[in-house]
Amino acid sequence: MKVYFVITILVPLLFNCSTKTTETVEIPNFYTSPIINDSLVMNGKMIFERHCYSCHTMEINTSKAPDISDVLRYHEPSMFYLYLLGEKNQKLLNTSKVYPTPCIINDSINKQEAIALTEYLKQYQNWLHEINSKFK
Repeated sequence: MKVYFVITILVPLLFNCSTKTTETVEIPNFYTSPIINDSLVMNGKMIFERHCYSCHTMEINTSKAPDISDVLRYHEPSMFYLYLLGEKNQKLLNTSKVYPTPCIINDSINKQEAIALTEYLKQYQNWLHEINSKFK
């Protein structure tokens, strides 16, 4: 009886304690609202100018880093957001073959700044496509 009791108590505890807990990052839904949050977009623009503009440009390629005005056309906003927070994404890292300078933004950006920067790039891309469609 004691052996049965010990087995029924200890075995589940052994398996329960060995499970690893992983930290999950909550990904914001960048498609929930058509309403533009101007303060978020302006904050994203300031973050771009402070952290990104020294290497990246909008609509012009440089020798340091690729043009990122249209980056969300090729990558989901949520994947770009995770990349900003340091998650390695092979599609986004493929640019290192052409541009040798590594992107160092994920060393100095928090979640709110990553959301603002992603939102700014999303709105910039929308504006860019709207302007380009008028001249076609």
